[in-house]
Amino acid sequence: MTAVKWGRNIFDSIRKFLQFQLTLNVAACFMCFFSGAVIKESPMNPVQILWINLVQDTFAALALATEEPTEDVLKRPPYTRDEYVITPLMWRNIMCQSIFQLILLIVFLFYGDVWLGIPSGRNNPEWTFENGIHYTLFFEIFVCLQLFNEINCRKLKKEEYNVFAGFWKNPLFLIIFWGTFFVQILLVQMGGYAMKCTPLTWDYHLFCFALGALSLPVQILIRMIPESIFANIPLFREKPELIEKLKTQEGFVEKLRRPSKSKSIQKSKSNSGEGFTRTSFHKIM
Repeated sequence: MTAVKWGRNIFDSIRKFLQFQLTLNVAACFMCFFSGAVIKESPMNPVQILWINLVQDTFAALALATEEPTEDVLKRPPYTRDEYVITPLMWRNIMCQSIFQLILLIVFLFYGDVWLGIPSGRNNPEWTFENGIHYTLFFEIFVCLQLFNEINCRKLKKEEYNVFAGFWKNPLFLIIFWGTFFVQILLVQMGGYAMKCTPLTWDYHLFCFALGALSLPVQILIRMIPESIFANIPLFREKPELIEKLKTQEGFVEKLRRPSKSKSIQKSKSNSGEGFTRTSFHKIM
């Protein structure tokens, strides 16, 4: 039972990480493409994108893969051999969360400077600490959105509305979550020209943190959307008819029933020993 529990937990951890990674990739790639096509520049420079990739790959994998299994995983039926890695429910979370993040980021990109009364960061001939505050806020909002979406990705089932269930029992997740946010503040406050970041006041940091936390209530609304809408998405899925076709092909079963190496060695030894005995017997006779 322990092996079954941890085996299912590993499969769930892979799904959690995929859900988080695909959401971040969709948001990051679309924003880079959209901003390059519309304003002819990216609001995030290569060093900032490198930090986002570090958050995405290393830290998120450690945080989401260290969740301990619960007793509820034993109440589920076993996975079938053709189980989809990305379920329709995951597609719903990925697409809807990505749309929410993109709308928030695009609106802030074009109207954030007007609402906050700060210099615009768009199409400036030279970066300065004064006109860089707009893109610095954009960068921190993007990172905060991914941090709180990491909490959303802890739960995969439709009925799991409380994403904070067991949250305080995983110290590594807490260390990664708050450690990432602390390093983000250090990069903004001390990055300077290297990170192209303008130091922000604590009011701006709390503002970015609050905007990132909006992904939590939005995820509750997303869970109310019927997953049947996304049930027909064929991406990353194996077609059942293809599996049945492979099963019925001539020689498919025979290829799976190859003799083991040990049996082949024993058979060859017995044949060679048998031949030696016969040859010696004939020579003696």
